[in-house]
Amino acid sequence: MTVGKKCLDPKLAAWPFVRTKEMVAISGLSADRLKLLRDTQLAEKLYWIRPMGNRILWNAQLVRDWLVQGASPSHDKAIETYQKSLPSFQ
Repeated sequence: MTVGKKCLDPKLAAWPFVRTKEMVAISGLSADRLKLLRDTQLAEKLYWIRPMGNRILWNAQLVRDWLVQGASPSHDKAIETYQKSLPSFQ
């Protein structure tokens, strides 16, 4: 979400999307475990996206929050905050 070194929207910068290798390092989960979660519990376009081809990008902040909070009212608030940061919500 950057052009050169300038971020297009500071709100979106708070919600970085990272590659699986980075998500493994951030979460401490294996790539296989992340794939299982992706296939069974983590919704596409919220926790992960596939913008081009087969490469998966993870919403690092939401995945981390989900790992700590689980499906809870606190996590629902994090989801709402993320969604409000999107241009389509404006």
